[in-house]
Amino acid sequence: MPRRLSIFAGCADSTAIGTSPGTENSQSKTPTMNKQEPIFACNISALNKDERARYSVLTKQLIADKKEVEELPDGYLLRFAANSRSIKDVAEFITYERACCPFFDFDMSVSGDSVALKLVGPEGVKPFIKDEFGI
Repeated sequence: MPRRLSIFAGCADSTAIGTSPGTENSQSKTPTMNKQEPIFACNISALNKDERARYSVLTKQLIADKKEVEELPDGYLLRFAANSRSIKDVAEFITYERACCPFFDFDMSVSGDSVALKLVGPEGVKPFIKDEFGI
């Protein structure tokens, strides 16, 4: 039986994109064992309506405020100006994002005039990050 994969384009968006990977072997009529694709599924129910609204505002603000993007083997490093608002916004973003998308790993650091957000995950997560952050 083919498996169903649902990908949510960010926690603020409740529109699912579904695919049904896997095919049957025409001779044996049994499913073939393909290399499993990683499953990136955001749990939008982890955030209530107000949290999703705030998450959406934060995400848009961070996208607009990003100063630099560095591609990493397993994700991206985003840099922002280090001011009190951006430091709080990045930390708040992490709290929402990790609740609904547990497959991400985060690292936030502040050095000099820069706030860095390292957003990484399992193999295949980079297109998801790229889409969500408009990279």
